[in-house]
Amino acid sequence: MDGECSSWTEVDSGVPQGTVLGPLLYLLHINDLPNCVSSQVRLFADDCLVYRTINSVQDQLQLQRDLDSLTDWASCWGMSFNPSKCTIITITRSNSLLHKFYMLCGVVLQHVSEATYLGILLSNDLQWSKHVQHITAKANSTLGLLRHNLHHCPEKLRELAYISLVRSRLEYSAAVWDPYKITDQLALESVQRRAARFTKRDYSYQSSVSQVLQDLQWQPLKERRLEIRLKLLFRIVQGKIAIPVDDILTTADARTRSQDDYKFHHISANTQQWDT
Repeated sequence: MDGECSSWTEVDSGVPQGTVLGPLLYLLHINDLPNCVSSQVRLFADDCLVYRTINSVQDQLQLQRDLDSLTDWASCWGMSFNPSKCTIITITRSNSLLHKFYMLCGVVLQHVSEATYLGILLSNDLQWSKHVQHITAKANSTLGLLRHNLHHCPEKLRELAYISLVRSRLEYSAAVWDPYKITDQLALESVQRRAARFTKRDYSYQSSVSQVLQDLQWQPLKERRLEIRLKLLFRIVQGKIAIPVDDILTTADARTRSQDDYKFHHISANTQQWDT
């Protein structure tokens, strides 16, 4: 929405040195953290994401008060945050931003244009090119390592290594960042094409990579990402994931000939950020 922006703080929490807590006890220990702030909070393991919509100076002040409340909460429960690992990122389409320095534990937080959350590189313009560049670089590095160490291994073992160590990285959370730009799609496909030559040990300029992929019966990654998105949509519609259907889908017009409970309008967009 024009004139609105969202800011979040990624907070890295930690346990005091010398203290050992099992995963369940740790979750119980931090379970009341969201109750001490008015902003939205997402917890995963020892990561804490705090975010809220910023429309005015009062919203900025409230976000700072929430950060102060987190500092008090940590002190109360004998824990500590690491401000050096905490950042602020603002996502907005507005040209007139409300600027403010936020503090946590007395330290001014760094304002960044991109941040990694649960393995996904998020940019303040909601573009995915940098994330694609990041994962393709890591995938190519891993593929080079496999090529160096598994050159004389059986074909099935090389294929298994690619699927488990390389392709899994290229498809991690793909339903979220599935790119629409052709350049990003080709960058991902190029990794699989190199992996196909590695698997078949066929580096001849006269051979066709398309034929090698066909012999291996590997689907294009673009098609696999489409299947991943459809599986996620099915789980959302079936209520297997805690995502409200009404917030992301619009039921098709009831006047259509075919009466199907699972017909939905395609949600169009006017900007690159959302045109995925």
